Amino acid sequence: MQFLRKPAFPHRLLVSFDQEFGPFEREIGQLCQEIQVEASLASKQAQKQENELQARERSRAGKSRRLIAHISDNLDKSNMEDKMLRLKIDRRNLRKKKLQALDNLSTYDYQKTYKQTRKECILGTSDWILEESKFKTWKEGNSKGLWCSGKSAKMMESTSPKDVTSFFFCRFDDQESLKARTIVGSIARQFVSDIPEDNFHGFCNETPVIKYLEIALSHTRQYSIILDGLDECSEVEIREVSGILHRLLSFPHLQIKIFWFSRPNIVDWLPPKLKTEQQISLETSESQDRIASDIRKFIQITLEEWLEGDTPKLRILDPTTVLMAVEYLENEAYGIVQQYLLSRPANKSLSRYHIDIEEADAYAGAICVTYLNLSVSNKQLIRTPKANISAGAITSTVIKNSLPVGNSTNKIALRILRHRDQSNKSVQRLLEEAAGDNELTRRSAVLGQYSFHPYAQRFWLDHTKKGIAPDSGKLWRLWSNLLDDAHWRDTLSSQPWTFEDWKEGSTNIVQWIVENNHCTLARLLVERELAEENLQTLIEGAAARGFTELTKIGLSSRIIPYTVLDSSGLTWAAKGGYLAVVETLLKENADVDTWTALEAAAGEGHLAVVERLLQEKADVDTQTVLEAAAGGGHLAVVERLLQEKADVDTQTALEAAAGGGHLAVVERLLQEKARVNAAAGYNGRTPLQAAAEGGHLAVVERLLQEKADVNAAAASYDGRTALQAAAGGGLLAVIERLLQEKADVNAAATDIGGRTALQAAAGRGRLAVVERLLQEKADVNAAAASYDGRTALHAAVVGGHLAVVERLRALGAK
Repeated sequence: MQFLRKPAFPHRLLVSFDQEFGPFEREIGQLCQEIQVEASLASKQAQKQENELQARERSRAGKSRRLIAHISDNLDKSNMEDKMLRLKIDRRNLRKKKLQALDNLSTYDYQKTYKQTRKECILGTSDWILEESKFKTWKEGNSKGLWCSGKSAKMMESTSPKDVTSFFFCRFDDQESLKARTIVGSIARQFVSDIPEDNFHGFCNETPVIKYLEIALSHTRQYSIILDGLDECSEVEIREVSGILHRLLSFPHLQIKIFWFSRPNIVDWLPPKLKTEQQISLETSESQDRIASDIRKFIQITLEEWLEGDTPKLRILDPTTVLMAVEYLENEAYGIVQQYLLSRPANKSLSRYHIDIEEADAYAGAICVTYLNLSVSNKQLIRTPKANISAGAITSTVIKNSLPVGNSTNKIALRILRHRDQSNKSVQRLLEEAAGDNELTRRSAVLGQYSFHPYAQRFWLDHTKKGIAPDSGKLWRLWSNLLDDAHWRDTLSSQPWTFEDWKEGSTNIVQWIVENNHCTLARLLVERELAEENLQTLIEGAAARGFTELTKIGLSSRIIPYTVLDSSGLTWAAKGGYLAVVETLLKENADVDTWTALEAAAGEGHLAVVERLLQEKADVDTQTVLEAAAGGGHLAVVERLLQEKADVDTQTALEAAAGGGHLAVVERLLQEKARVNAAAGYNGRTPLQAAAEGGHLAVVERLLQEKADVNAAAASYDGRTALQAAAGGGLLAVIERLLQEKADVNAAATDIGGRTALQAAAGRGRLAVVERLLQEKADVNAAAASYDGRTALHAAVVGGHLAVVERLRALGAK
């Protein structure tokens, strides 16, 4: 028990401690409790603050994200607006380029001459032409060319609204309308005025008119040309116009037809291939009856207009006189119209209305030269009182006193002076100008009294292009004096050169001779020995234009440049199909051993010239000759060359024929085992690629029948597979056919200037083709060519094709 009992001292110690420190312990405990409460509160406040901070940060972050998203949206919108603005600017620039291109073609108001001609037409006349079977055949598109004598304003009302019709009316009293550049440019402008601006991309002021048309015109539209009065132009202008139109009609992939209206003498100046067999003859009795009916209608309506109204143009005291006038006019007008319409009247009773233009021109030239060389009274004819003779009568007086009375040539000379000359100047207008107050009369008050003087000054060169030669005696000396006498330098306004140029025999004189076929001037210069380079210009220029006599004059020189007879002269003549010039050069031993002449004739389809050169053993053993004939679609020439064993064991001839769409030639070459799958080479095309590029579906079909490789490799330089070529041209029918044959829609672009099918279509704005290719899973982000390449989107943006851009962007194009 003692062991278990606690000692008293510790107990008392603990009691004393509790009594002494108990209050402090309780206070400390209370403080600890308070601290715990405060700590818990502080923790909760901190957590709350943290939560609030996080909430604020989340709010700020949300606002930032929304701001960033807003900014991003604005940036995307801004970028799109920028792109749209660029596209609008590009489109505006394209429109500007189109207008510049159109103005480069022509700024002439071609409507003016049409309206003038239309105003001269009488209602109800010439309608019978529209019922002619040959006209209907032409209108339906079964004939490329049709010719008729007369005027054609009525034809404008007969064309189909589906056709794209281009027209031009030449007027003898409008000098600008008689220039080849104006005629061709106006026709071209009408053809291309409604095509999209994109098609003008890349054209410049130097682009030839024929190139505009070849590239820009649609393969699926029908184009019609109505050309009136080309015979009013000079021979040089006629040849230039007809040459360009011949090339235009030769494009097999373009549906172009032409209706000519002129006098028959124009046929003498047309290229051989343009002398169409389709003619509306006016020499039949039926046609002559129709012409007579039109004449009667014209006279009837015109007289009615002149007699009607309060102030009529014509007053008749005896009413029965009008019947006599009608009868006389009908009889006389018929002969005059017949003379206009026919080169020589079929009816001998109308022969008195016929004139020989060259003969009349020669007489007028002799009169001008003689007149200008007269030394009496300051090189004038005898003075005549001004009050007793009119402006027009002076000319008649001069001529009547220059020729024997009663001479038939009297009428010829009078007629040629009342008519226009080959420079298309109105004699009557010039006479009236000379009688009034103008620069000619102001130049010399004395000379101004004589109306024939300014006419002779201006047109003596035009009237003496032919008919004067060294054996002409005194007339030759008088004519030469006008050129050699320095006194005339400032007065003979027709001379397009200075007196110094004349003394030096400058090149511009020779060029003028060639352009105007001035044989007399050429004789004089050759007689005085032209410089070799000028002689070459003369002969080559004459040969290229088919001027046989001028060529002979050049060849009559003592020294002929070797290049003329080596190849150049013969090549130019062969290219134009001028057989007479070819014969002339061959007589001078022109060299046919070079291939250029034969190639030139073959390429233009001049079979007669080809035959003549082959007779002279011209070399056919070169691929370019057969290629030229095949590319032009000249089957008869191809046949003739094949007879001479021309080589078809290359792809070039078949490629050329396929590219031109000449199915008959393609067939013929395939018969000769031409290789249908020859490689494209560095910058060529396989036949199928060429046909696809030209849009020639029939040729494509024929080549596919011969197992042409639809996916043959493209040329390494600017090459296209068949599908790529068709896509760039927007040729859906060809594309569909190639896709049927499993053409590779994603064939890679070649390294230099290549395009995938989608890139080619996008770059040309071919939306329908783009859609079709996308259906075939075309890659919108296919790699561009290494050099001069563009992705599909880039190509569409550069071309300004907004619809294509939007379509490609929708598919994630970059």
